[in-house]
Amino acid sequence: MKQHLSSISIAASVLVLAGIHYTRAEEGGGGHYAPGAAASFADMLPGKPAFAVANYFMGYDGGASGSQPLPFPVHGNIAFDVNSQAYCDSVLALYETPLKLAGADYGLGLAVPYIWLEVDGKVTGPLGNTMNMRNTANGLGDITLYPFMLGWKKGDFKAGLWFGVYAPTGDYDRGRLANVGKNYWTFEPTVSVSWLSSKIGLEATA
Repeated sequence: MKQHLSSISIAASVLVLAGIHYTRAEEGGGGHYAPGAAASFADMLPGKPAFAVANYFMGYDGGASGSQPLPFPVHGNIAFDVNSQAYCDSVLALYETPLKLAGADYGLGLAVPYIWLEVDGKVTGPLGNTMNMRNTANGLGDITLYPFMLGWKKGDFKAGLWFGVYAPTGDYDRGRLANVGKNYWTFEPTVSVSWLSSKIGLEATA
């Protein structure tokens, strides 16, 4: 199942340093989604009416530096030589209903992340001066809502279509390097496909 899905999503809330690639699509180059957070056979609905609760833990340690570091925006700052340590523990509650929609099982879910974050780097001030900054933060991150989750199943083949909404529930303070929230909404459609042979599973347990 998904992290924060993370958020990550869960979890994605903590990847303020994805700007190491200098992407400009979002501030700091990092969004809510954490790459790889949903990449297993568990990222599907159960396939029958059920209520499930799962816990996910995610750790991140990285930085954006080099011999000629490029500056990038982080929460209102122009920063470079940035390093971060982040941990996120997310709880996902999922309910697959008995309802059908477009021939698929219908479910909905909610992911709640708690984040611990430490960020340090060099920040350019309003007068062009450079200063070292270090911030820590912890608390509730941006909650992810899944108003609809669709799952199709035929034999060992499964397909899913999820729609996630990241709400800006995490604390955010413009000017800080470390923020557990992003301060904006994100809408994330997800398509998943999996095939896991039941014959292989039976042979392995025989």
